[in-house]
Amino acid sequence: LGHPLFIGALARQVAAGGDRAPHRPDLEAAIGARMDELPPLARAAAELLAVFQGPLVTAVLQSALSSNGGGPRWPELAHAIARLTVENLARADGVRANDTIDCFHSRVASAISARIPAARRREHHRALARALELHHSQDFESMTDHWAGASDRVRAAAYAVQAAERAEDSLAFEHAARLYRRSLDLCPTQSGRVNVETRLAAALGHAGRGRDAADAYLSAASLAPPEQQLELHRHAADQLFRSGYISDALRLSERVLPSLGLLLPKSPREALASLAVRRLAIRLRGIRFTRRAAASVPPAELARIDAAWTVQVGLSTVDNLRAASIQSGCLLMALRVGEPFRVVRALASEAAYIGTKGVATRARVDRLLALAQNLATELADPYALGFVHLARCFAFYMRSDFAAARSAGNAAEAAFERRPVMAFWELTSARMLSIGSHFYDGDLRVIRRRIPELIRDAQRRGDVYAATCLRLGACNLAWLIGDESAEARRQLRAANDDWYYDGVHLQQCWSLSAWVHVDLYDGDVVQAYARVREAWHPLEHSFIMRFERLRSELFWLRARAALASAERHPRHDSPALADAEYWGTRLLGESAPWAPSAGHLVLAGAHALRGSHAPARESLRRAVSLASTTGIEIIARTHAQWLGDEVHGLSAEVARPERWVQMIAPGLAQLRPSTV
Repeated sequence: LGHPLFIGALARQVAAGGDRAPHRPDLEAAIGARMDELPPLARAAAELLAVFQGPLVTAVLQSALSSNGGGPRWPELAHAIARLTVENLARADGVRANDTIDCFHSRVASAISARIPAARRREHHRALARALELHHSQDFESMTDHWAGASDRVRAAAYAVQAAERAEDSLAFEHAARLYRRSLDLCPTQSGRVNVETRLAAALGHAGRGRDAADAYLSAASLAPPEQQLELHRHAADQLFRSGYISDALRLSERVLPSLGLLLPKSPREALASLAVRRLAIRLRGIRFTRRAAASVPPAELARIDAAWTVQVGLSTVDNLRAASIQSGCLLMALRVGEPFRVVRALASEAAYIGTKGVATRARVDRLLALAQNLATELADPYALGFVHLARCFAFYMRSDFAAARSAGNAAEAAFERRPVMAFWELTSARMLSIGSHFYDGDLRVIRRRIPELIRDAQRRGDVYAATCLRLGACNLAWLIGDESAEARRQLRAANDDWYYDGVHLQQCWSLSAWVHVDLYDGDVVQAYARVREAWHPLEHSFIMRFERLRSELFWLRARAALASAERHPRHDSPALADAEYWGTRLLGESAPWAPSAGHLVLAGAHALRGSHAPARESLRRAVSLASTTGIEIIARTHAQWLGDEVHGLSAEVARPERWVQMIAPGLAQLRPSTV
């Protein structure tokens, strides 16, 4: 048992001898014997303390004893408390009304509680609950416990809701969700069940448990009046989108949107046609709007904008063509209505959409972001500010300004982590962009440190979107940094098993990139090239190729896979070598600032395979020179590693730097560093 006072209690039990001494010392029996010797008031107080299971204010204890009939006067209660402390059954701060008293130890409370008959225990619970109410206690969880212990489930359920609301005020959303569930379990037929289910759903959403939140919203909708069902279904769809259950979310949206006069494009061609019409409308009308307070806008108008926003955000990192079409319509509706918060969201989304074209749209994107930033600052709304930072992060990343993207991503993370309501989809999106920028900057240890922990958190919350995206693309490099290619493959298989969405989408692009990197790292160059060639046709004809940075990234990926394959079977007439040269040359003409550097690196490897050392050295010189001016440090560090520079190379970042050189710069093995 370990505690000296417990040992003393057992010793006294043995020393007592006679019938009082059991064959073996028994702490519970020793405590029971001492309880039997107590006067009635002290014994009742000890039982109440054991049932309460925590520190109890002395005045509340006095009121609870009064509920048991014939309340004690203060001197009598003080004497009873003194007796309990002397017997080591309780410990008290003092005997004033505001002092607290508790059972001496949890083992003491357990031993006392085990001796209380069920009927008397219920009466103790009722007495404690009434005493807490009498003293206007804010300990709603204890009141829930004691009314439940007294078999008054209706009152217990009501206090569970109050306890949940207090937990939400403290941003303890997981705890709030447990309390809302307890309220529903205690009283399934309560009159306010729809409200409680809705509050439960919101708490789960704030905690990042999107699937559970959606189920709770749908459960609430099944009991709600018709006029409330539409909004509950929209919230359910929003949570499904945010947590990666895209197909389920789309099915639900197809039921919700027609009621609001909105339709989803059913095919890429239809999406492209509606996008063209809406982009023309935006160009003709501009982004003027007349500001109106939300209270002055018909609720149906706001509901339409919010429904379109839900689908647009949910599809933005999955099916960008349909998302772009819906985003354009959402912008037009928001500008027409003029409610500032919705205008901020729409302008930030517009900046992100236009930013996919890269450096060519820099001026227009910056103007939109400045306008959105000013509006968000006036509103002082944490979400609005965070979303503007996220849009800025995306726009900078698309124009390959990786340092600025990382700074904006950090600002977005900080804003969403500070806000009273969590936004896990937004946090995941910001983190993915920040991690991608770390790869291009050659700062690889950050990826290794952050990714595994973020995936564990996503899995704990059932967030398929986060768990999938954080396993793909540059994020998957976390395991190659530590020379764990088998684990990188396992994580990719897990992502492929968990994620489903029909058609060509961004996750396919990121998955291809990660698989090819693992193949190149492991030297499985034939498989790497086969993967790219198999996936290329649908990618080349998809909306993804509209993204300046993604297009350049895919060109570089194909060129490296082709070059590595050609290196395995060197021939001057190798189709793979010709393919590498073609895509390397295409990179030279790309507008992404870093693309020419990557193109020259590919061509350096191709020249080296052809035995043309002078052109290889010149291409390599250009690649490194451009890398230093465009911020693609991964190329500069790979080159330093190839030269054997342990200080500026990759040795301090990765476990197997030579494999990273073969992954990023295939072909250079044919060109000796001393000749450069």
